[in-house]
Amino acid sequence: MSKFFFDTNVLLDLVIPARPQHGFAAELFREIAARGDGRVLLLASSLKDVYYIFNRHYGDEQTARKVISQMRASFEVVELTLCVVDDALCSNEPDYEDALVRAAAENVRCDYIVSRDEKAFRASCCKRVDARQALALLAES
Repeated sequence: MSKFFFDTNVLLDLVIPARPQHGFAAELFREIAARGDGRVLLLASSLKDVYYIFNRHYGDEQTARKVISQMRASFEVVELTLCVVDDALCSNEPDYEDALVRAAAENVRCDYIVSRDEKAFRASCCKRVDARQALALLAES
């Protein structure tokens, strides 16, 4: 069973249809859920980022909360622990926010970090793929 850790940028693609990669993110999420042989994870702190950006984009606080509630129900939420914070601080990841995602994904032994950030996660033991690449991986299996 593969584990897919979603970076914040792909979570935003998933919930904001106007974003160019929305289709791939939505299809990936649906495909993993339909197969039942994969797991989707996210970092708890990504929920606040999605809430803030979604609410700012649409100006609809109630809907933003519903989106977060749906994510909470659909994803395994990985806690932002001191261990994750410390691992991120010691990481060679250039961006600290990416370092947090990487540390959390590595700590729970994910197979893939799904992200559009091509420069991130290069030294991670979790392979970085975008949503389109993740769909291709699922099609191969």
